[in-house]
Amino acid sequence: MNNMHHLWLWLKTAEAMFTLKYVFVSFALWLPSVFYKTAHFYYAEKGLWALIMAQTTMNIYASDQIFNYVIRLIGSVGGAIIGLVTWYIGSGSSSTGNHYGLAASTAVFLVPVIWLRLFSPLQYQAGVLLGCATWALIIGYSWVDAHLIVVGAPGVGWPVAWKRLLLVIIGSAASFIVMMLPPTSGRKAVRLRNAGVITNISEIYSFLIATWIGTQTHRKKTSAAPPMWSQDFRVKLLALADQIQMLDQMTGLAKWEGSIRGKWPAEEYESLVQTESQMIGALAQVGSALGHLEDGWRITFLHSTNVLHPNFISDVMSMFGLIAQSLRTAEPMHQVLPQTLVERLFYHRHTSFMAPGSEKKDVVDVAEMESIDYMFYCAGLVGVYHILQSLDELHQTTKTLVGEVPLRGFYEWKNDSVVTMRPINEARRDRVLLLSTRLEAISATRHKLLRQLEDLDAEAGSVSLERNILHNLDVPISHIPDEVLAMIFEEGVRPRKHGHRFGVVLSHVSRRWRNVATTTPTLWTYLRLQEKPHDDDNDDDESHDEADGESHDEGDVESPELLREFTRACVFLSRSRLCPVDIYIEGFEDVTPEFIQLIGEHVGHCRELRTREVGVDCLDQLLECFSSKPIPLLTSIDLSSKNVLELPEQLFPHGAPRLTTIQLDSIKILDIHLHLAAFSSVTCLKLTAVDVDDSEGHSSFRDGLMALPSLHHLELQLHWFDVMPHHLPIVLPTIQFLHIDASDCHECLGPLISILHAASLATFSFTAWALPHVDFGDDLELHLPSLKHLILAESVVWGVGDFEMFAQTFPDIERLSLEILTDPDFDIIPGPWRKLQTIAISELEVLGEYYNFHSIVLEHQEAGHPIRQLMLPETWLLELDAEEPVKLRKLVVVEWYYVDWPTPFKREYLQD
Repeated sequence: MNNMHHLWLWLKTAEAMFTLKYVFVSFALWLPSVFYKTAHFYYAEKGLWALIMAQTTMNIYASDQIFNYVIRLIGSVGGAIIGLVTWYIGSGSSSTGNHYGLAASTAVFLVPVIWLRLFSPLQYQAGVLLGCATWALIIGYSWVDAHLIVVGAPGVGWPVAWKRLLLVIIGSAASFIVMMLPPTSGRKAVRLRNAGVITNISEIYSFLIATWIGTQTHRKKTSAAPPMWSQDFRVKLLALADQIQMLDQMTGLAKWEGSIRGKWPAEEYESLVQTESQMIGALAQVGSALGHLEDGWRITFLHSTNVLHPNFISDVMSMFGLIAQSLRTAEPMHQVLPQTLVERLFYHRHTSFMAPGSEKKDVVDVAEMESIDYMFYCAGLVGVYHILQSLDELHQTTKTLVGEVPLRGFYEWKNDSVVTMRPINEARRDRVLLLSTRLEAISATRHKLLRQLEDLDAEAGSVSLERNILHNLDVPISHIPDEVLAMIFEEGVRPRKHGHRFGVVLSHVSRRWRNVATTTPTLWTYLRLQEKPHDDDNDDDESHDEADGESHDEGDVESPELLREFTRACVFLSRSRLCPVDIYIEGFEDVTPEFIQLIGEHVGHCRELRTREVGVDCLDQLLECFSSKPIPLLTSIDLSSKNVLELPEQLFPHGAPRLTTIQLDSIKILDIHLHLAAFSSVTCLKLTAVDVDDSEGHSSFRDGLMALPSLHHLELQLHWFDVMPHHLPIVLPTIQFLHIDASDCHECLGPLISILHAASLATFSFTAWALPHVDFGDDLELHLPSLKHLILAESVVWGVGDFEMFAQTFPDIERLSLEILTDPDFDIIPGPWRKLQTIAISELEVLGEYYNFHSIVLEHQEAGHPIRQLMLPETWLLELDAEEPVKLRKLVVVEWYYVDWPTPFKREYLQD
């Protein structure tokens, strides 16, 4: 019912009436073309011209349509005249036209016709277009009728021109008749549009006042970014400016509408539009002042600003509402309303509006008056004053338009009630002038002292610089050659844990260290770009150091975060020179063309590309940039975005000969075979959030993995993996290390392992954090003949039953690695595996002597078990008595636990 109600309301609008009229006149002029008796006449006499003319002259408002008639009819007549002149001049004495003469005359007249089409004013374009079309139709149809046999001879020269003009008039007459049933007044629309614009101005004004009187802060004190409300204000102001511009055009066209009751007051309506345009500038001035005004200043002067008096705000908003309502209903305004809002402002000035416990700023000292914030504060007040003046003008103009309701004797009574102003106290005025002179003298003295302080600060800076230089010359490290110092710096970057800021830290120690650091390219090879601020905020100082001679064009970068990272990237990439660089980008939704161009200039020596939580547009632009140029040094990519990862079809078309390591997060499984097939050199692959739930996805996943001939290290993090009996096996003959994380779908682990055919797989690691525990079943068939090393995460093993299940499934392993041992009874491990030689334990849940490794190992060795090596936690070995490790080492080799299998996807430098 609500939709029906909205439809009913729309049917009563001018747009709905125009739609109905347009459809009616189109059908009325189209029907003769389909009736049997009239169809030939319609096509022979070019009835379509009348239909087109009726449709193009139709407008919503009568004033617009009348203007359209005049312009289009004048254009048609002008086009007909030029067309006839062109035809008869080119034809000469021939009745059918002369080839060369028509070509010459058309070429001559074509120049002014095209000039009019290109350079005529926009408001006359409709008539010019119709005139150009008429000119071309007269020449074209005259030539066709003279040389070809067509249905319905249009005529040659004047006959076709006469027919064209007649059909234009018929179409215009049809649209005129429909317009008058009934006409929609454009003048009324102008009045209603003015009411709507004034209402929108009042909404923006109330938005600014609400922002002004708010006691909460709109931004951080140290932030240079615009306040949070500025973008919303900017959008509203631009939309209002567009409305006023359209209203100005409507006002000009409304003059064409006829009038019965007298002359239409066009000057007053133009005055309304001009005043509203002036209010746009005043609103922008107030918004800009509030945007630059510091929150502390704004809150301090709240109760000292008379325009923020609650009663005065009510007066202003009431005036906005009364003017808009009067224009909307065409009802007169009352005479007793305030003539000027400034008068009301001074009236409310004598009424206090202090809140309990608040302070009022009555006196402003010289220092505050010289502050930049006070200038913004005054600019805001001036803007409000301009708005009040414009609102008074709107009030007076509206009274002129709609009239006013008189109240006899009101002004006489008002003048008699005004209290006479008190006489000026001459002594007090002289005292004020004296104090003003004294304040000016104090201000001049203060400026002089400030200049002296600036000179002292400059002198102190130069003295401090010279002292620091001399001090650095006496430091022992100053005698180390620059080449040796650069080698020391390079060693500091090798752990890569904090490599992204190590060079920045060095460049802020001393001038010499800075010179060495900025000329050592390997210190700047790891570029880390994040949308959130870096911990080392001083990095931005690098972009402003003129000593380096680095100048960059920042283009149209608007985001403060992107501007900071753009500058940072310029510095790092320029200092890295041609050394292989690693690029890490995190958090950006989108990047600018300047940013992509900068990255594109250095992809040729990019060694690694990593993305985290980036937007789809950002990732697409990065991959397109890397795919557009050769990437001979790229060895690793790690791609992750906020959505499902969809790679471009043509990824790295120039080849990536050194690309060996790939990590992809949430990639679209259906397309994975299209991309992995291009990475013939990849040896290490990690896929996270893998979701295979149908046969098509299984086929794409299988084909993608089997297309990698050099793959020997594979890690999978499963979200879901559905295996059906008819699914083909996944044959990976070169795989040597496999890790599967089935925490989200532990029931999928067994079926997935059963379809893996990996003849060279030596190490198998998996995680399955879920309850119930992993259950491979009794009929699981494996195709892993070379498997010797099994790695079980903490969440996989919970008790004796788990060990027996794994031993039954993987009976031939020779080494077992556990992330944590929760059961103090170590005896449960070696028993099920008769070929187990090495046991590695990363962590023991209970430290101390609870684990009797010596007796258990001795018992199993006496029983013929081949166990010969233990890798135990360092903390446990250090807490034991010195004799225990010695006794244990007599039986087996005992070492500290360490990871001795490949970890190509571990990134230490991502830690802060």
